[in-house]
Amino acid sequence: MSRAARLLREQLGDRAAVDVGLVLGPGLGALAEDVVDAVAAPYGELPGLPMGGVSGHAGRLVLGSLAGARVAVLQGRAHLYEGIAPALIREPIRALRTLGAHTVVLTNAADSLRPEVGPGRPMAIADPINVCLMPAFVELARARRAGTAVRVATVANFPAGAGDAAGAARETADAVSAGAQEVDVVAPWRAWLAGDRDCVRALVVACRDACAGRAHLKVILETRSLPEADCGRALAPLAIEAGPDFVKTSTGKIGAGASPDAAGAVPTAVRDSESRAGFKAAGGIRTTAQAGQYLALADELLGPAWAPPDTFRLDASSLLDDLLAHA
Repeated sequence: MSRAARLLREQLGDRAAVDVGLVLGPGLGALAEDVVDAVAAPYGELPGLPMGGVSGHAGRLVLGSLAGARVAVLQGRAHLYEGIAPALIREPIRALRTLGAHTVVLTNAADSLRPEVGPGRPMAIADPINVCLMPAFVELARARRAGTAVRVATVANFPAGAGDAAGAARETADAVSAGAQEVDVVAPWRAWLAGDRDCVRALVVACRDACAGRAHLKVILETRSLPEADCGRALAPLAIEAGPDFVKTSTGKIGAGASPDAAGAVPTAVRDSESRAGFKAAGGIRTTAQAGQYLALADELLGPAWAPPDTFRLDASSLLDDLLAHA
């Protein structure tokens, strides 16, 4: 149990019980002044709650009622980039959960990759993260993520991209039966390069049918492993014609991963085919600046309104540390 929450329960009894936790970033701290029947305590008086040093963070926990709900409001938080240990960063959220919060609303001041989103504009970030893991862990992940907006994805025909359409379809069907909501299947790009011009469509169609409308299908092309750009421009339309939900640039396991030049074949093919398929850039994307290059690529080729989460994705497995450093 959180030591801070235990202290509050001992001192306040039932008044410490809450339904909702609010974590307020810069510019939103004044919302705590709207809490009625409020009890406030500085973080320094609550054991285990770390003090951050960011300007505009009051560093207080406020308990009370807001809009008819019992709330615990954190006015500010500590950050990894301040050198504070991850275990301490987690402690305020543990305290909210111990006090009974079933919902936690996180706010922050964030930059946008889109220039039209100016300072002070509120944005609700919905469904920002999916988790992709090996097939053996799908069932466990679905159980752990039950009741959340996090979608569970897995892989098939991975990472080599064999030409066995029936085998890839079996892997896909097994993954969907285990609870996968998205399946990333590697296209048989080597067989295609060797002259089998039907293999890509056959495999994608088989895996699409195996999803049976219960999961999204993403097709991985390994664009940086193709010997020349013309190959990507020829392969991407074949994959799109077979009807996947997304086309993805790379597994991140073979070759050099993604690059904007090689990845451009995918949104170009989406545009030229007037397809509803989405575009996912993956492999080697490690910085926010690199992520911005792919968003700019999608904006250039498909228009600035094209890239919400249901059509544009980034593989964040290597990007996460840089995003957290800028949070």
